[in-house]
Order: sequence, then C-alpha cells, then structure tokens
Amino acid sequence: MPVRTLPTSAVLALGTLLSLAAVPALAAQTIPSPYRFVETRKEASLLFGVASPDAGQFGLGPSSGQDVTARLGFDVGSALVLELASYYFLGDRDVQDPRRDEGDRAIGTADLDLLGFDGRLRLNLTGHRTWHRLQPSVFVGGGLAFTRNQDLSVDEAAQIPSENRFRFGTKFVASLGAGLAFHASETWVVRGDATLRLWKLNTPSGYQNPALGLGAVPRDEWVQAPTLSIGIGRRF
Repeated sequence: MPVRTLPTSAVLALGTLLSLAAVPALAAQTIPSPYRFVETRKEASLLFGVASPDAGQFGLGPSSGQDVTARLGFDVGSALVLELASYYFLGDRDVQDPRRDEGDRAIGTADLDLLGFDGRLRLNLTGHRTWHRLQPSVFVGGGLAFTRNQDLSVDEAAQIPSENRFRFGTKFVASLGAGLAFHASETWVVRGDATLRLWKLNTPSGYQNPALGLGAVPRDEWVQAPTLSIGIGRRF
C-alpha cells in the first residue's frame, strides 16, 4: 500500500499557523529590565546625621555632634548632579587648659555649633536611571563653615588667658564621599550619605610659649570629620 503524505500546500499552511501562534508566546517571555529611567531633573532633600570629627593634636576642636543638612540638586547631564547645600553642625568640644600637666588638660566640655554652605558635584554610577530602584553615587565639593555658637563660659571660669583659648572662626571645608538613593516612587527618594569633611584647626597663639613645655607646636593642622546621614528627598 503506498504511503500517504500531506500535500505540500497543507504543510506550508500548517507551518505558517504554528509560526503565528508562537509570536505571543515569545512576547510573554520578555524579561523586564531592572533599570528604570529617572524622569525628573531636580531634587530637594533634608538629611539628619551624626559626625565624629578629629579634635586635633591638642584636642581643641569639636569631637562629636549632630548634623542637619538641607540640599538642592540639579541634574546637569546624564550622570552629573550639581548640589547646593546648607548644614548646621551641633557639636561640643573639650576645653583645654595648656597650663596643666599633659593628660589633665581637659577641664570640661562646651558647645561649638557651626553653620556651613557648600557646593558639590555628584556622579551617579548608574547614570540617569536606577537599578532595582537603587542609585549609588560618589561626590566631591567644598565650601565655608562659620562659628554659629561657641560657649566660652568654661574658659572664662578657669581664667584661661585669651591667647590660650581656641576659636574655630571661619574655615574652608572640603568634602568627599559616597551615597545611595532608593527611589520609592517617581517623586520620593530615601537617601543615605557617608561624607568626609576636611577642615583646618588653628592653634591658639599662646601655645607657642616655650614656658608651657608643649614642644613643637603647629600653627594649624588639617583634620577630618566623618559624617553619616540619612534623609528623604522630593523629585520635581
């Protein structure tokens, strides 16, 4: 008995139907991208942090404090952000009396609050988009910090001479660090930053007096002030 086969036209028609049926199935297997584009170009944020500055060779500067930062950011490219910030540092310092023996010079603590302004360039490592809603970044910047409040009551009570009293004054502050943003929605962002601020501490002129026996005394020194902060931002 001869073997029966489908006509060639029927085979072609069946193949065409199977191809058309496979198109929706292939489309259904499309894997969604973990990347999302950020549609907005500006952000206002408020962050709260804790700082642990280096007090310097003689322990004169602020050694701990809290930090509140208000920041406004403008996207200036696919990955670059220009940021303008104002921060208030609520700190304290050990009051040092250089006339006392080494190891016994700290006679109390006093408030030392700073008001700062700076500008930064932030580089978003994922560009103008997020990865699983996350956007890591690095930044560098600089600005000025001013003494907003410095309590000298302990210095006055101990009758420390004026030339031996530490004053923070006005300082240039450099900053660098890294951050991570979580884009909860197109509008709201949760941010965390690790910032390293660098500023200079001036040594009181009286410390140069050989009678104090302090040895080689630098006129000033650079110290670091690491800060960890977290906050919320609004995109617009």
